[in-house]
Amino acid sequence: MLFPKTITVNPLVNTTRTLLPELKKLKEEIAWAMSISDPLTGLVAFFNITSPWHDRGPLVSWHDESDLGKSLKKFYAIISNAGRCSIGWNRTKAGELATEDNVFLGNIDGLFTKPISFWRTRKGQSGMGRPAFEVVSEQAHAYMQNGHTIIDIINEIEDMIA
Repeated sequence: MLFPKTITVNPLVNTTRTLLPELKKLKEEIAWAMSISDPLTGLVAFFNITSPWHDRGPLVSWHDESDLGKSLKKFYAIISNAGRCSIGWNRTKAGELATEDNVFLGNIDGLFTKPISFWRTRKGQSGMGRPAFEVVSEQAHAYMQNGHTIIDIINEIEDMIA
């Protein structure tokens, strides 16, 4: 008697396949946030896009050492870094939208950490050799470059399960 060909089912691949439409949308949304000409507005949008993913928690067991598992862990690590933290940049609680009043920048070039709304009131004022608003705008722009990493990881995940 011949046995039917065994089909290997990988639950992680199947689960990730169901997430693909959401991951593709995430790539588009991150690219959009990164294209916003004002980096402070872009950073608020970026946090509103990434925070719900942080709220979901890890997509894979930390013990999974498959290539897909490693990519999903990298994805979550970057998302977690952009996630909510009471003393970080994104000072929102689960489910709360990021605004210019709860996204904080500073702690650079002698500037105190303050909300974006504070820095907007300092636009045009100089201190520490250059305008503080420019310093925090550059800080926001540099941070949002993490979006490229997220997009690259999603592309990697898509290639693995295609």
